[in-house]
Amino acid sequence: MADSLVDQNTLIYREMMAHIPLFAHRNPKTIAIWDDNDRGIAEESLKHPTLGTVWHNVPRHNRIINPRLHYFEKSMNDFLTQTEKNSLDILIIGSLTKTNFNHCMNALHPDGILIQQCESFFDLIALKNIQQQLQSAGFSDILPINFPQSHAAVMAIKEGTIKYPREKDIFNKSFTTTYYNFDVHKAAFALPEFMREALHGRSDG
Repeated sequence: MADSLVDQNTLIYREMMAHIPLFAHRNPKTIAIWDDNDRGIAEESLKHPTLGTVWHNVPRHNRIINPRLHYFEKSMNDFLTQTEKNSLDILIIGSLTKTNFNHCMNALHPDGILIQQCESFFDLIALKNIQQQLQSAGFSDILPINFPQSHAAVMAIKEGTIKYPREKDIFNKSFTTTYYNFDVHKAAFALPEFMREALHGRSDG
């Protein structure tokens, strides 16, 4: 039973980290994924036919052959500083690694999206800290993402606001998912009242 729960949690994590940013972006073509050692996020991402290039950092023994996958062995900051400016549509960071968000800003396209794993959804100190770091780097819209995991995630867009997902594309997607769907996507951005006040200084009630 325990192994089944672990497998289920892993699947949820992979689908949410991949499909939420990919369906939130208007037309993702080039993405980069960091700290995805079991390739789960990459495999979910590759289900999206619009993607042309997926940069991936993974140990050699875990690599798979796919014409859209391109591997890099440098540190994330080295990769980001050497990547052409405004070239990435999405950057997915699947760990709590300390990230230089200024380098992310440089590498992302103006409508580019960053998603990074963070501490518990209810760890307001950690959420506010990463929110402030993203704001200081210049990200325009920053939203925590809630899903049933021990960790949550934060998503941010370089310019503008994180818009409504591509609803038609979600319903007409050419692949199956076990957890992710349109309603799950919307619900992932719902905040309890105490979190609205703590993170945004307001309540919409």
